[in-house]
Amino acid sequence: MNAIRLSELFEEHAVKYKIALNPDKKRVKWIVEKLFSNDEKYGQRLCPCRPPAGDIERDRLIICPCVYHLDEVRLLGKCLCLLFTKRA
Repeated sequence: MNAIRLSELFEEHAVKYKIALNPDKKRVKWIVEKLFSNDEKYGQRLCPCRPPAGDIERDRLIICPCVYHLDEVRLLGKCLCLLFTKRA
């Protein structure tokens, strides 16, 4: 998978869950780069904003999009790494 396809998947995810992908393209690009880096380092696309636990089961929770992002967007208006935000 390449960065463009991953960004497209995130956009589709945002539409599906009625949230938005961050309009700051530089921020999205940075996050995608970090996800690829984490994939190389840990074997999974772990969220760059959360430290890995080193335990496969616990780390599954932070594979992007992580299990926390929808609640964070709902409560805070954005997820921790700023990849997703509330719709305008």
